[in-house]
Amino acid sequence: RHTRRPRDWSSDVCSSDLPRTSSQTGSAGGTYVINTDLYDTFLLTALGNTATFSAPTGSPVNGQRLIIRIKDNGSARVLTFTGSGTSAFRGIGITLPTTTVLGKVLYVGCIYNADDAYWDVIATAQQA
Repeated sequence: RHTRRPRDWSSDVCSSDLPRTSSQTGSAGGTYVINTDLYDTFLLTALGNTATFSAPTGSPVNGQRLIIRIKDNGSARVLTFTGSGTSAFRGIGITLPTTTVLGKVLYVGCIYNADDAYWDVIATAQQA
């Protein structure tokens, strides 16, 4: 971080601190592959069919974070997260979501585990 004064972390914001976001409208559904070299936040809105999240591409580093936000088009939709292979998703202390709740936002929080080459899903949150 760049600062104007020693130990003052609030004086500047670097562009590297800002989220790198990809927004997509998923009216047709389909398979989504997130390039984690380019994005650390993936927003999927108006999902109109089944969505499959394949293993992200890129060269993630240990501890890298990925947030996925999903909202359907008013009807619940089936979700699949690739669970095998390099850089696949796996739940840690949680069950991976398998469906949206109609018209509600769903967040999926992931951290890359370089030791095991998995995106560990450590949190999910559903809009009340």
